[in-house]
Amino acid sequence: MVAGAADGGLGDGTGLQIADTPETAGFFGRKISCHGPGSYPALKLSALVECGTRALIDVVFGPHDTPEPEQNAVLCRSLRPGMLVLADRASDGYPLMCKAVATGADLLWRIQNNRSLAVIHTLPDGSYLSMVADVRGRDRLRYWARHPRPVPPQVEGVAVRVIDATVTATVPTAAPGPAPSAWSPRCWTPMPTQQRNSSPSTTNAGKPRRPSTA
Repeated sequence: MVAGAADGGLGDGTGLQIADTPETAGFFGRKISCHGPGSYPALKLSALVECGTRALIDVVFGPHDTPEPEQNAVLCRSLRPGMLVLADRASDGYPLMCKAVATGADLLWRIQNNRSLAVIHTLPDGSYLSMVADVRGRDRLRYWARHPRPVPPQVEGVAVRVIDATVTATVPTAAPGPAPSAWSPRCWTPMPTQQRNSSPSTTNAGKPRRPSTA
């Protein structure tokens, strides 16, 4: 995660080799590849980092095969109201989002391109409102999206605004380097409150809150 008093986020989990002792090997384990076990034990580490200063706010580490969302759930203990929290697509699960939303922090999370989210209400800028729910709620919304009716089903979950964007990176023409490349992230940001989906007009409870630029 990347987060802070103003802006920050949950970073990707990373693996680190550590001292080879019976205790560390027994607790953290060794990575296994096609060539066999690694030469050294390894741990999995996830951190909550402030975007501007790169200051470490919180860190969690454990056995090398610990799932990244599990570690990010622990990092939610350091989220506070007023934070804008960024996270990569490994953190787009519903349970983790519920835990992060409950802290009062604002979220802007990248999601996987193959995630299917029902379009409940399209906004003028091309983004749209949807709901993130458990498996049953998700399936009900998907069915409604294929067979739309005037009112969406009653689903308990987190109301989100989904934004599809293209980010293009360029380099100065005089400097050697690769050609411009485009990155197409797909992000969601929860609406101001966790709510029950009832209809397009009530789900869009006013204008979505914009991140602070202070």
